[in-house]
Amino acid sequence: MRVRSPLLYCLCCLVLLGCKQEFKSNTLPILPTHWRHIAEQGTDTKVGRFVSTQKDLVIHYDIGPLAGEYASSMPYPNREWLRDGRLGDSSFRYLLDNDGTLYVTIPYEGPANFWAKVDGQADIDYVLELLARHRQDLLRRRDDA
Repeated sequence: MRVRSPLLYCLCCLVLLGCKQEFKSNTLPILPTHWRHIAEQGTDTKVGRFVSTQKDLVIHYDIGPLAGEYASSMPYPNREWLRDGRLGDSSFRYLLDNDGTLYVTIPYEGPANFWAKVDGQADIDYVLELLARHRQDLLRRRDDA
């Protein structure tokens, strides 16, 4: 179909642009206070871990151009599965190995790699949700201990 009137075309574009739904970040729940951020000394990347004081869960990270991609489609001997997903506007990959370690890589944020020992789908969902909503807040929080 060919649009004959430039005015009609512009009007349709404006209507479509007005229909775009935006989600404000302040509608997300507040960062849980039971998480501590412990920055560590990296050689050429930003490394550290997030430690929960309520759950038996530690999320490690390695971020920077030289960090590589921990969850990638490259052959990995102990891989149980590899999946793709989205965190807001960011695409990511996540991999579960046979030892129960979940690796999450966000390629266009460094790349940013996160990993944690998980015990089932509930832990996987929790880690992915925490990273989706609060990874930047966790990285800003400093509890070096």
